[in-house]
Amino acid sequence: MNRDLGVTESIRGAVPESVEWIFVLGSLPGELLLVVAVLASLYLGDFFTRVQNIRSPEQLTRIASDNTVAFIAIVFGGLSLIVFLEALFGLSRPPEEWHAVAVSPYSFPSGHTMAATILWGGLALFFSTGKSWQRDLTAGVLIAMVAFSRVGLGVHYLADVIAAILIGALYLGIARVLLWEQPKRSFAVALVFALAAVIFTAASSRSLIAFAGTVGAVVGWKIVELPSIRNRIAQFVVSIR
Repeated sequence: MNRDLGVTESIRGAVPESVEWIFVLGSLPGELLLVVAVLASLYLGDFFTRVQNIRSPEQLTRIASDNTVAFIAIVFGGLSLIVFLEALFGLSRPPEEWHAVAVSPYSFPSGHTMAATILWGGLALFFSTGKSWQRDLTAGVLIAMVAFSRVGLGVHYLADVIAAILIGALYLGIARVLLWEQPKRSFAVALVFALAAVIFTAASSRSLIAFAGTVGAVVGWKIVELPSIRNRIAQFVVSIR
């Protein structure tokens, strides 16, 4: 099956080694560490917004909104889904001599592109900061940048990045209908995907990282929302203002 029509080879051949770093930077919006950092910033931003106007600890009824927590769970579920799908299809990458960066064995769908689609597309879909067209444009530019960069680095075929965008968009659409503002349900789905990835990949390192991250997010969310912990956090915030 031709997944490229010569696109990757043409683009890769046109990219001189001296500018490969630009394509590496272009991939960053889909990089795992940046995705996690954005989610952490989103959670903390929600928390600080909620505590701005409280005058007593009792006024803080939750650390973060259901929408924020559910979205974080949806993204974690999407990351596990990526690992599962890559192993399920088991399609190889372009020839190794094209690779400008070290990569995992499987190519379809593009993990960076799908992660970027779920994160940035999800932020545009689930939140209302700014105008709708501004959110959509920003998400579209970042997703396209990641997709083009992965092809330019010689680690994905054209079909890999197109499929990643389509699957990521479908996942978000389903999540928007079934999981919006439902953190418990969202984390349940994320745990199912994470466990499926571990089982299907025979506990590969990437699947274990996805599983550990998902479990850690669930446990962390539950702990900070315990009334005793939440009150201590609120007391500290009130005391330093």
